[in-house]
Parts: sequence; structure tokens; C-alpha cells
Amino acid sequence: MGSFSVPPQVESLESREMWKGFILTVVELRIPSNLTLLPGHLYMMAEALAKEEARRALEVPSCFLKVSRLEAQLLLERYPECGNLLLRPSGDGTGGVSVTTRQTLDGSSVVRHYKVKHEGPKYVIDVEEPFSCDSLDAVVNYFVTRTKKSLVPFLPDEDYEKVLGYVEADNENGESVWVAREAPAPRGPGDAPALQPPLGHSAERPGTHMAPPVSSLGPRVTRTQKLPRPCPPGCGAGDRAGHTSSPVGLKLGLKTAVPRVGERKGGGFLEEALFA
Repeated sequence: MGSFSVPPQVESLESREMWKGFILTVVELRIPSNLTLLPGHLYMMAEALAKEEARRALEVPSCFLKVSRLEAQLLLERYPECGNLLLRPSGDGTGGVSVTTRQTLDGSSVVRHYKVKHEGPKYVIDVEEPFSCDSLDAVVNYFVTRTKKSLVPFLPDEDYEKVLGYVEADNENGESVWVAREAPAPRGPGDAPALQPPLGHSAERPGTHMAPPVSSLGPRVTRTQKLPRPCPPGCGAGDRAGHTSSPVGLKLGLKTAVPRVGERKGGGFLEEALFA
């Protein structure tokens, strides 16, 4: 179906006037007098009006708190970010309500209290020119609009827990303890979870095989030493300098000079190893 509106249809002109009268009665809290209505319709609308007034009288705005005069003043001073207008029960015991406001003028706080009388289904704001309201929401709206929205209804923040905890009994001493796991550290917007490398692949370069353990390659050889070479048969004790396996020989083996035929020293052939 296309996007088009279907006007409400009624069986007759009488039904249209009746439904229009009910809607205006509930919205405006009065029985319209400019409609053609039957006496039975007027009676039903009077009943609907009484029920709507009773329902609205039971409704309280979110800024209505059951606190005393001093508690209301302290709440507005301690939590200015939550608002500066608060409704509370009246302290005179007449069933009315009071309005407490707090504003800042030249660095100092200005607290004011206003009385609202409950006269039948109406709430009358006791100011220089009394103003009648149909509900407490209308009372709040009066203060907000007359002050050019400088007054904001007080809405207390509700604290909620972020970590699940529970009570657990200690079997050793029989006492109950509170158990709660630590909250995870908040992660920044650019942080990403570290990915583990797949089994058998290196973490530095994906796709390369991991090196086998050192134990399978035998003893590790550093750059500051050379492995001892096996001594050929028939070599003397002096010829073992370049083939020794002692620690001194390993350290000197980096620059070990083996005998070379043809070199002379003092008119004779060199017979032992020279160390640089």
C-alpha cells in the first residue's frame, strides 16, 4: 500500500460530535460547550472528566521528592548539575506542596521557597498574583516558563553497578564475604586485541616456520670462540695450542695462527703456534 492517510470515519454526525467531545474533555479538562451533544453524552463526559482529574492528581513529576525543607536545600547545593528546582511536600500538614529553587548571583547562592496550595482538583501557586494549575506538572511548567527556562527540574542521577558481585560464605571461619571480580580496564578507541600467531608459525613474520629448539642443534657456538679442531696423529705438546679444548684455548682460538711452512724466526723454522 502507498503512503496515504485514511481519515477517521464515523457512522453519523452524532457519533462524530460525541468522539470530538470526549477528546476535548480529556485533553483540556473541560466539557466543550460548542458541540451538539445529547444529555447522555454530557453525563458520560462529566464522568470521564472526574476520572481524568483524579488520575492526574495522583501523578507526580520526577522532581518531586519526599524530603524536608533543609534536605531539599542541601540536595540543590550538593548536586547543582542535576537541576535547581525541586518539589517537596509542604511542611504545614495541609496536603499541599512546596517549591524550592536555588540560583547563583554574583558568586553566592540564592535559595527561595514557594508555597503551592491544593484546593480541590487544582493547585494554586501562592505568589503575588496566584496562579491555578491542573496538575503538579503544570506547576513545574509554570516556574520553568516564567523564568525563561533558567530553572531546571531536579533529576537525581541513579548509580548503577558495573561489576557483578555476590555474597559467599567462608567455610573456614564461617563468615560471609563479598566476592566481585575486577572490572576490565577500559580500552582506548585505537586499541585492538592482540592476535595470537597460529600454531607452527612465527609471531614476527606470518607464514614462516618457527625455529627448532636449541637442544636439537647441539651446543651453541658464539662468535668469540671456535670449536677445537682434532689434533692430527703425531703432533707434539707444543702443537696442541691451536687444538686445545681448554677455556683459554677457546678464547684464544678466535685469532689463532697455525704454523705455516717457510716462515723463519731467528734463522729457524717456526715450530709452534703464534698468537696475535
